[in-house]
Amino acid sequence: MKCTGTLVLIALAIAHVAVAQTPDTPSAPIPAAVLEPPADSVQTLSNACYRQSLGPAGDPASCDVLIQQAEQQGLAPDLLAAAYTSRGLILSRQASEPEELQAVYSDYEMAAQLAPERPEPLLNQANLLLQAGEAAEALALYDNILSRAGTATAYHAVTLHNRALAYRALGELDQAHADLVAARALADQAIPAIQAGAPAPPVR
Repeated sequence: MKCTGTLVLIALAIAHVAVAQTPDTPSAPIPAAVLEPPADSVQTLSNACYRQSLGPAGDPASCDVLIQQAEQQGLAPDLLAAAYTSRGLILSRQASEPEELQAVYSDYEMAAQLAPERPEPLLNQANLLLQAGEAAEALALYDNILSRAGTATAYHAVTLHNRALAYRALGELDQAHADLVAARALADQAIPAIQAGAPAPPVR
């Protein structure tokens, strides 16, 4: 399964805007792109689940049904991982209580188990931990993503930006500054190539 050029461009555009700020005043964590269902497995239900995850007030019902069917019928792990990721994103916008946040984390965790090669579930987990004040745990996941040679430039830039926030929360300001500078350089390098029509880097 590969990230579409549009999806990478969106992620890079978000990263470019965020990391262009003053290095000492980074913004909130940049969210991971939605883990899109594989093209050869997309059905009406998976499309509905995916679309709901893109809006600010999505309904997780289609994702619930898709996950139930996928588990019962033994559908492709990538399809199930995409459904868990989409549902997690929907629920994350509605969650406020600890048990609701735990349900979101569980969805991201399940997606990571089903698609261990993908950066999105880990990035979502790390962002949730960072927002919950668990900066050290988030930092470990950001390090994991950045250690992967196959991570596309878009996710690399976003992860560097978000890791800078974790470093700042831990009081490690020099490392935070270095990550923000590196993230901005990656975003500046990748955006012109994609806008010019160059192939989007694959996410393996």
